[in-house]
Amino acid sequence: MSFKLAACAVALACLVLSVEGVSLVRNRRVVGGYQYARGEYPFHVSLWYMGDDIETYNEETPDLYHMLGGVLVEDQWVLTNAAFFDSEDGILSEADDFSKWRVVLGMYGQKDAEDEAMFREIDSIYFPPEFDYDTTYGDIALIKLTEPADLSSPRVNTGTYQTTSDCPSEGQTCRIIGWGARSEEHSDTSEFPVETEVNVKSVEDCQEAYEPVMAEMGLLNIDDTMICAGRFRGGHDACDGDFGSPLLCRCINDGRLRDVVVGLASTGYGCGRPEYPGIYTRVSSHASWIEETIADN
Repeated sequence: MSFKLAACAVALACLVLSVEGVSLVRNRRVVGGYQYARGEYPFHVSLWYMGDDIETYNEETPDLYHMLGGVLVEDQWVLTNAAFFDSEDGILSEADDFSKWRVVLGMYGQKDAEDEAMFREIDSIYFPPEFDYDTTYGDIALIKLTEPADLSSPRVNTGTYQTTSDCPSEGQTCRIIGWGARSEEHSDTSEFPVETEVNVKSVEDCQEAYEPVMAEMGLLNIDDTMICAGRFRGGHDACDGDFGSPLLCRCINDGRLRDVVVGLASTGYGCGRPEYPGIYTRVSSHASWIEETIADN
């Protein structure tokens, strides 16, 4: 079974698994959300693919460049998803040419990014050994920046990720944030970032929901290294343009209750459909790998 690129209004902006009309969106956007306040999530980063036009955004390059999201977890490290950057099967045939990418820190409006945000180049990208592009298993990556972020800026700071599997719990209300478009019908990314609330589903309920899709496609593997979240009536979800964006939940972390990154938007069927919750990579399942990769590099 092979992946196929979908035709998107934003070039290279979405990837789907498609068999006999069944499509799994691999790249996510926030549906049913509202614009969050400037500086509210200073760890939220945007990854831009700029192709051969690697100059910083200006009036001569008016298109929006946001491709996927990420989380600044150390001053020189960003957590995101792996599928975009797989050298053999990823969305971008030249994904391993890091010079064509920029990591944008402290961004709020895409059109104002040149004046307000920090642009960093990519030094290297690391995948966990269990990453499997075909099944989305281990869909997580660490990006090392060529130079550290300036954490003295009020709009740039590191985020905390969950290291234990006891949170979130089934039924817990969490938030997904991102610059993606706001409906399944329109794939353009948003100029400003959006957030919305979703409820965590059990692995068993998620497996049952996706059973018809998995039976037909035979690729998706849902287990406790993932988090499923959505709404009973649908209408709130991540979708195109939010691949790699964080799922945030209130968890006990280092002895206190606070918002932490528990997941990264990974895959799902459609956007905001009531019967199909979004699927997120569970960050705590890879906490040891994250710590060891940063320490060793």
